[in-house]
Amino acid sequence: MPGGRPPRKRLRPSLRIPMWSRTSRIDVLHFALHGYDENDMRNMSVLAEDLYNKIGNDAGLYAFLAGQNYTVVIYKDQTEYLQKTHLQAWSRVVSAGTTLYTYPGQDIAPALIHELTHVIFYAYMGDKAPPLRWLNEGLAMYEEVTKMSDSDRMAFKRTSSSSCIRTE
Repeated sequence: MPGGRPPRKRLRPSLRIPMWSRTSRIDVLHFALHGYDENDMRNMSVLAEDLYNKIGNDAGLYAFLAGQNYTVVIYKDQTEYLQKTHLQAWSRVVSAGTTLYTYPGQDIAPALIHELTHVIFYAYMGDKAPPLRWLNEGLAMYEEVTKMSDSDRMAFKRTSSSSCIRTE
């Protein structure tokens, strides 16, 4: 698809429940975060909660609370993330079920809000979600564009010749 992303690979089932001996866990209002570095986990928890609230406000789901916390797995770095997920180097965050997989670093907000939108949409819509994939992807792209840097947003506009996404 011109200007779009290549199709995502599905994670191997063994990656869905991480069991690491050198990791810790932090629980916040909507997320259980697993990772190596407590500072990275705290920073990610603040960002994830902020993005969760933004999605809730934008989609009119502010009062919606999932029956369980979402899980965020923070790998040590991009190398470990790519080794464990088997994804392309451009990948920054991937979701499987109610779990998000990522690694620490700059400029994570656009990818994180995109994947988090998918996770929240499926949690909210349940078995009604599959036929509404177009709506799910539209909401995820809208949220992603709102968190892009100005230069990334301009590049997105240039490559999205037939985009229906309002980016102003």
